[in-house]
Amino acid sequence: MRSILRTFFVALQFLTIFPYPKTLSPQAGDLGRSMGHFPLVGALLGLLLYLLDRLLFRHLPPDLINILLLATLTILTGGLHLDGFADTMDGLGGSRKREERLAIMKDSRLGTFGALGLVFLVLADFAALHHLGDRRGSYLLLAPLLSRFSMVLLALTQTYARREEGLGRSFVEEVSLQELALAGGIALIACLVLLRGKGIVLLCLIGGATLLVGSYFRRRLGGITGDTLGATNELMTALVWIFGCIP
Repeated sequence: MRSILRTFFVALQFLTIFPYPKTLSPQAGDLGRSMGHFPLVGALLGLLLYLLDRLLFRHLPPDLINILLLATLTILTGGLHLDGFADTMDGLGGSRKREERLAIMKDSRLGTFGALGLVFLVLADFAALHHLGDRRGSYLLLAPLLSRFSMVLLALTQTYARREEGLGRSFVEEVSLQELALAGGIALIACLVLLRGKGIVLLCLIGGATLLVGSYFRRRLGGITGDTLGATNELMTALVWIFGCIP
């Protein structure tokens, strides 16, 4: 039980701005094992979004609430995955050579492709939330959960792209089928409870899209990095909300 709590809090510290417990210092293997809890952390984020939406829906216009929801999610995660998404877009669009793409992704400066990617991503998220209507509650809960499940699937099915060490390497090389089984079980239960049969379709869609994205990263980059894990998280979040717009 102590080990389970430890890896959960490692996941919580990595994926959010919550520092609890402050004395926690990840040890060898903790990062990979923590990935099994990624969907749980996503569920907490989704619950906070859902509660904020319920709190504000009688007092503010829907579009303003949507902006606040997106801003809240960004603040709670410290913009970690958006940063990875922007770096990935810069790398993929900035060069035709694999090593140069990886070098561009390490540059902290925001480039044209990263800026445009962020604009289109936020617009897609906003538009999808706008059209969700009465179904928004379930998808506010599911999007952060399933997007973090996708990171576990991506890490297990791909190799690390860089020769040198990086934070992403720890996740990719330490994650195992046990973590995927835990993450997948949590995702499956959430989909069944919230959407029933349609939830199975959504889970299969997220799984298939994650594998396709991973294959694309492997062709363009030779594998994945911490940035591409974050990019995948952002893409799958948008995909969940877009799926919810389908009648």
